[in-house]
Amino acid sequence: AHRLDDMVQTPDVRLAQEPPVRVERTSASEAELEALLSSELTRRYRVLWEERKAVMKTHLEDLRRQAGLTEKQCLELSLASVGAVQDSLQMTRQQLGSWLRQSVAGAPAEAVRQRLMNLGTAGFGSEQEASDTDMWLAALERVMDTAQKQRWEAALEARETELRQTQLLLVMSELDQQLALTATQSAFFESHLKRILIEFAPDLDEYNGARQWHLHAYSMLTPVMGVPEAEMKKQLSTRQMELWEEKAASQVRHYWDGVKRKHDSRIKAAEEAAKKAGEAKS
Repeated sequence: AHRLDDMVQTPDVRLAQEPPVRVERTSASEAELEALLSSELTRRYRVLWEERKAVMKTHLEDLRRQAGLTEKQCLELSLASVGAVQDSLQMTRQQLGSWLRQSVAGAPAEAVRQRLMNLGTAGFGSEQEASDTDMWLAALERVMDTAQKQRWEAALEARETELRQTQLLLVMSELDQQLALTATQSAFFESHLKRILIEFAPDLDEYNGARQWHLHAYSMLTPVMGVPEAEMKKQLSTRQMELWEEKAASQVRHYWDGVKRKHDSRIKAAEEAAKKAGEAKS
């Protein structure tokens, strides 16, 4: 007789083993993603808030000294500066949120937090300074008397003149260093640049950000692109034109294209606003 143990076949253990489990890298759930994004957005927004608050504090102290504000006026404007900072960050907050969301779209759940931590800073072209907001300008108009406004405007105009003169000197120095200009050539470029730095001032400042385009070698010669090329060729030697194209123009041409677009858009908007104002009066 056969034993029962002999009659029962022992299954092949190798075939009976479960197949290896594949760990799926799933995207973060909606709740997890929203919590992480909200936390990171809040952190970055606070940094921006503190930075702009510090800038406005310095701005207000400058205003106090230049215009001769009273303590009561300083207190009122200090309160207004808080609203101005908040107002200036409204669009930035929206853009920052969209940028953060796009940066982690489709990332695995375990990678979202690390990816957010590794993100650098982002700049947005539509950023507005708190001191340029309608809220702040309205507060100045309401709080300051006529004499204080005049003193403040005079101080701003003096600084603007000094800034443009500094920019002119830096651009001319860099251009001379690259092209070895003669006295006649220097006078030619200086004449054109004085006009360009006034006509395109807000566009240069906004395009390169923080009014610092003249402090960087890669963008310093941008306004020279506004000098008519035909006139440049009459002033410069063949070798100087070659150097200009090789060393400078190729580097700053795309900057100037952006500046020119901003300028044209600004002029068009001003013309349309003036036209609407004229139609409203008539």
